Amino acid sequence: MRRHLFLVRHAKSAWNQPAAGDHERTLADRGRKALPLMNEYLAASSCQPGYVWCSSAQRTIETLAGLRSALPEQADIDIDRTVYNANESTVLARLRELTDDVACAMVVGHNPTMQHVALLLADPLNGDIDAYGQVQAKVPTGAIMTISFDGSWSDLNPGAGRLDDLFMPRPPN
Repeated sequence: MRRHLFLVRHAKSAWNQPAAGDHERTLADRGRKALPLMNEYLAASSCQPGYVWCSSAQRTIETLAGLRSALPEQADIDIDRTVYNANESTVLARLRELTDDVACAMVVGHNPTMQHVALLLADPLNGDIDAYGQVQAKVPTGAIMTISFDGSWSDLNPGAGRLDDLFMPRPPN
């Protein structure tokens, strides 16, 4: 069975909040303006995430809220502080725990982890080579990387997937 994974880097966050710690930073105006574009992209996708694993940071929660209308009503949403400090090994281990009734999943997190997970899972010779090059160079805020693979989540291994698409609500600088 073909499975799909959306790796979402949170929308642009505000850095002008001196009293707030990193975990509490909110979205910037530019990030809030990107949410409708991100939402449209997900809504037009052929797969709908049955499971969403989201960082507990304020900016990722706000990003997820902006994408909520594109997600199935019955999607299992797990807001978890583990994602905030996760590395690619942690994310891969969590994805391998998914049951096979989940055809499509989504992780809403931070860089560099989202970028590293995409590069870990995607075979650079299979899929959108231009998108792979962009992911290697830079994954801007609000980016959504779509990876697919055949088999069970428990069998997900490095290089087993293909990067099908990279959506960026704004071109990189």
